[in-house]
Amino acid sequence: RSAKQAVIGEHAQQKQLLQAGESELNDIMTRIQSSIDEAQQALDILEVKDTELSSSIAELESTGEVDVDTAVVTTTPLYKQLMDLVAQDNTTEDTLYHLGKALELGTIDLPTYLKHVRSVSRQQ
Repeated sequence: RSAKQAVIGEHAQQKQLLQAGESELNDIMTRIQSSIDEAQQALDILEVKDTELSSSIAELESTGEVDVDTAVVTTTPLYKQLMDLVAQDNTTEDTLYHLGKALELGTIDLPTYLKHVRSVSRQQ
């Protein structure tokens, strides 16, 4: 009888292990299903965004060339003034840079360089 009880005890232990494993597997399956659902939602959002982008690209391609001066619109006159001043400052920097490069390369001589630098500086 004790051998029979030992076998029954082993089977009971295995049953408990299997039930614990089943519970763990069910938890894993639940997490996997949750991940699949999240991935599907993300995929749905991406498909909607892709459709929006495709229609925007088609619309932009059909409009032709964009006027650079009207492409950037500011919300207030102060922002427009600020944008104009930044553009002007960048233009001055670019002009001085290219004048310096031309002087380095010997394309222009020193008096011409100084004349143009003074002119740009006065405009600033």
